[in-house]
Amino acid sequence: TKEETHDDGESVRVYLRVRPATERELAIASPQVIFVDGPSVVVKSDPPRSFTFDGVLGETSTQQEVFESVGRAVGSSCLAGYNGSVYVYGQTGAGKTHTMC
Repeated sequence: TKEETHDDGESVRVYLRVRPATERELAIASPQVIFVDGPSVVVKSDPPRSFTFDGVLGETSTQQEVFESVGRAVGSSCLAGYNGSVYVYGQTGAGKTHTMC
């Protein structure tokens, strides 16, 4: 995990966590369409599309890795006097609860 540096407290960082396939997706053999490539994800489409983020956590990432990558920096900034929040966004079934619990 790279060490986060504190800036002026006015930055927004965007991280993406790829959730593992659900039991239903595995049962119907849904193809994998998201591939992690460092700080980017590639969406299998025609043509393939790539999106880059401040950080990407793959489907095998643990809660501890998520906390170390995102939560610790936000908590440290709050303790240093800055406002901070973690906003989790996604459609139903995208893995928000999986990420936060």
